[in-house]
Amino acid sequence: MAWVKYTPGARSRSQDPKLSIWKAGQISFNKASVDKFNLDKVTHCVLYYDKETKKIGIKPTTDEKESSRLKLKKYKWGCLLWAKNYVKSFGFSTVKTRQLHPYWDEKDQMIVAVYG
Repeated sequence: MAWVKYTPGARSRSQDPKLSIWKAGQISFNKASVDKFNLDKVTHCVLYYDKETKKIGIKPTTDEKESSRLKLKKYKWGCLLWAKNYVKSFGFSTVKTRQLHPYWDEKDQMIVAVYG
């Protein structure tokens, strides 16, 4: 394995896609997620939840006619969905911020993360 030099003060950004559910009910994606799932090319997302498998489903969309869509806010560090009602309705704990590891589900054409 090759040595990697540590430089004090340098901020490292994770190269792994991460999805976070925040105390206030937001769902955020880090920059690695934006790049991997092409979230910079969409304007909204539709949220799903599978209670049996405890999987969160997030389907990116540009469909203006989709009534259940949530606006995807974009920032330098990643993206954010204001999803307080979604978080509440499925009983996700918001005591502390929760970080999950999302992946692309080819069959359902959506981003999936296991909450359990």
